[in-house]
Amino acid sequence: MKMKRCLAVLTALCLILTGLCGCGRKQAAETGAAPTAGSAQESTSSTRAADDGKITMTGLAWASPQGGDNTDCYGWDEYEKISNVHMEWENVPNDILAERKSTVMASGSLPDIMYGLSFSNSELIRYGSQGLLLPLDEYLENAPNFSSLLEQYPQIRQAITMPDGHIYSLPFLKMGDNVRLMEMYVNQDWLNNLGMDYPETLDEFTDMLTAFRDQDANGNGDPSDEIPLSFRKSHLLPTVMSFFGLGNRGSVNQTLVDYNEKDNALRFIPSASEYKDMLEYLHMLYEEKLLDNEVFTMSSSRDIVAKLTQDIVGVHADYTTNAGNLQDKFLALPLFTNAYGEKTWNRVLPMVDGIGAFVVSAKTEHPERALQWADYFYSVEGQIMYNMGFEGVTYEYDENGELTYTQELLNNPDGLTLTQARAQYISFQSGPGIMSDEYFKGAETYHTAVEGLPYYIDYIPKDVWSSFNYTYDENEEITALQTDIQSYVDEMTAAFITGTRPLEEWDAYVAEFENLRLDEFMGYVQKGYERYSAD
Repeated sequence: MKMKRCLAVLTALCLILTGLCGCGRKQAAETGAAPTAGSAQESTSSTRAADDGKITMTGLAWASPQGGDNTDCYGWDEYEKISNVHMEWENVPNDILAERKSTVMASGSLPDIMYGLSFSNSELIRYGSQGLLLPLDEYLENAPNFSSLLEQYPQIRQAITMPDGHIYSLPFLKMGDNVRLMEMYVNQDWLNNLGMDYPETLDEFTDMLTAFRDQDANGNGDPSDEIPLSFRKSHLLPTVMSFFGLGNRGSVNQTLVDYNEKDNALRFIPSASEYKDMLEYLHMLYEEKLLDNEVFTMSSSRDIVAKLTQDIVGVHADYTTNAGNLQDKFLALPLFTNAYGEKTWNRVLPMVDGIGAFVVSAKTEHPERALQWADYFYSVEGQIMYNMGFEGVTYEYDENGELTYTQELLNNPDGLTLTQARAQYISFQSGPGIMSDEYFKGAETYHTAVEGLPYYIDYIPKDVWSSFNYTYDENEEITALQTDIQSYVDEMTAAFITGTRPLEEWDAYVAEFENLRLDEFMGYVQKGYERYSAD
């Protein structure tokens, strides 16, 4: 095992040194000129090289709400030693990410790289067309690990290539059944306390939630402190859509459009009769206090962690490790038949989970080094660092030679969840790289999730869509349309569920989509779908 790890380290060093020898191959980098034209704005890139070949680059990076800090991080300090690149980071908290990203791009004063900021397809084509982002396809020879993945998995290239033929970002990939599928979990102790079996139908699921509410399921003597079903806001619809056969091309990235198998055509989900059925069901759960009544104010992982760690939640669909010391109490809930007597589970992600995980300013002085720096995360050694951190600090090998987190992370003395403890050391995730079943040891590959996979795997969509790509002109039109439509859907969905608007107004709600130019929106989606399907 020691020999295996030594070879891995040597391989990593060889890859880096090979990449460094390739620096300066392109004239733009040799002269310091911008690799693309089209932007008259200046960059704040502070890329500079030391005599030993070490360079400094500036970066804008997502900061984990679980406590990660890129400016003072063990992981980034260690990667600086490997890459010979010093990063000067600006942290971007989740709650201001969209605003800060927009402000920086509008100013034109860009850092060298932007890491984990979740650039959307529309943002990539807009800023790429404006000459603000570096076309990375021109520098892929400096990214041998990623280039190899493009050869093995054509769907990656399909997802990240814009209609103008350029690639403006490196993605965050999820490779493996466990890391792509999100399950539901039930507090097994609560079921045992009430002598209940797993539900087999949606009605039985509702009956189980009712029993959790009424029968002091946690056994603490207080029959009023149980929350039968709890979600954070972003997880509500992607989970419950499966109860009504919606989101059949993957409900995580696609909450507006899926595919109507009967009509062989795209379907606008929020005006479908099945969506109305779902709203009626969720309104009943909300009114009966079976669904957490704070669901629409729970926007962060911190919100769900605060509840899951108190033994007051019966069912959730979050990450298992967010339950902290109670994580082993929550077992995967076997899939039951939905409202129409079918078994479907659509809460599954495409391989390309985050298309815009890493972008480079078109004005950076060392584009090759930027690509080499990011490419390491796609190597085997980089995957281990990306997912597990560093041997002897955050992970170790067990007696079977398997990777496992250290006890400080698994049983944190300060009571931190695994995600929180890991964030103190590494904050790579969400940037370019691979989360895989083999090398990621976290919520998705925790034993309760792995043991629950057989309940779901046979019922997921065969085709899980990545986001569709649009031309610059199409993008400008569809972005404006989608913003208005999505805002209206979000507002009315919450109103129908909470009861501030009665479902008797459904017809009026659907009629309003004509004023929002839904037909034009779906026309653009059809073009994107045809382009996606043709590749």
